[in-house]
Amino acid sequence: FSVGSDGNLALDFKLSQSHVGSDFAMLVPIYMEAQDGRVVRLGRVRLKGEDTLTRHVSLGGVKQKPKKAMIGYLDDVLGNLENK
Repeated sequence: FSVGSDGNLALDFKLSQSHVGSDFAMLVPIYMEAQDGRVVRLGRVRLKGEDTLTRHVSLGGVKQKPKKAMIGYLDDVLGNLENK
């Protein structure tokens, strides 16, 4: 998490998909856990083939830095997850 040029909190992430065919596509949901323990789905990103996506996403009205960001929170991602 960082503070953007507009003063809002932002999520900076890099997400990779590997060991799949070039036609394999997946919508990957991204979640965050707020300081009070609530988990919120921020949105989804589409990965196709052996893709890597890097993004900076403003969190707008979020005032407190979230505890963490995560994928696969509801076991809704195929495959093995690696925390790096």
